[in-house]
Amino acid sequence: MSDMLPAPGNLHRWSGYEPSDPKIIALYAKGKALQWNADVDLDWDQPVDPSSPLHAAAFPLLDLPIFQRLGAADLDRLTAKLTRLTLSQIIHGEQGALMVASRLVSLAPDYEAKLYAATQTVDEARHVEIFGRYLKRCGGIVPLAPGFGAFLDKVIDADSWLNMMIGMQIIVEGAALSSFHTYRRRAREPLLSSILDRVIRDEARHVGFGSTYLRNTLGDMSDDEREGLADYAYDAVMLFARTRRESFRQSEVFLNEFGFTLDEVLRSAAARLESGGAALADPARDGITEFILPTLTRLGVLTDRVKEKFASARLPPIMASSLLDELDMLTVASS
Repeated sequence: MSDMLPAPGNLHRWSGYEPSDPKIIALYAKGKALQWNADVDLDWDQPVDPSSPLHAAAFPLLDLPIFQRLGAADLDRLTAKLTRLTLSQIIHGEQGALMVASRLVSLAPDYEAKLYAATQTVDEARHVEIFGRYLKRCGGIVPLAPGFGAFLDKVIDADSWLNMMIGMQIIVEGAALSSFHTYRRRAREPLLSSILDRVIRDEARHVGFGSTYLRNTLGDMSDDEREGLADYAYDAVMLFARTRRESFRQSEVFLNEFGFTLDEVLRSAAARLESGGAALADPARDGITEFILPTLTRLGVLTDRVKEKFASARLPPIMASSLLDELDMLTVASS
């Protein structure tokens, strides 16, 4: 690490300007080279059809038998409303990422980490901008879900930069990368496809930075420090999992517009399962078990004690999955 100088509060200054980690400097160089301008690199003049940003297959909920009574036009309308809800929570998450990245410029102890965090701050500002502009064409932004807000507060107000990095670079960015990867395959609208193509590359680079930096740091930590970090990761993941369930319930206001209640929908899911059909897919849970937890496991963040806690909570890391392989490829290509 660079030689540190006294600084007020938790801020970290440094005295040396020679980088000591070539991998982080390489990510910084790539972050500079891959900067893009939303005004120039996206075609905002193309028309946007707010009734069909994503295919209904992006929302496994809509595959339930209960929704077969909807005509094609109403199914598109409901899909559009769920898309608006989803993209709204994404822009709120991007705002949180912007705040954390800007804090890491001050709090990260290394020269090269500060440089990289500065490029990520620009990335996150661009993401807030473009999703805000896109949502204006799709009916506006839905308010932040309270539970998701509590999770973002936990990350932004974390008492150490390491906790902050786990919460944002691995959990939030990992979940975003997983979600964007799914939505890109289900996008029906050209501008949204172009946005997701570019944002995915940024997010993969952010996860790559968090993974590289955490891997380098963990080897210097004591057993007690690693247990404390593992506990923070457990609390953060469990809180994030609860917020995803709350976001599911937030969709009820849109379901009601089409004559459905959330309880009816859940009963339809249970009835399908009882009759031998598939369980209701949960992409958010898949992102946790098939990417976030495997990433934390491979980095060595999760101790044996905390792995057992996840197992007891029925959130075991799935270390071999197509999602993990696909997202790993994206992260490596962007890093």
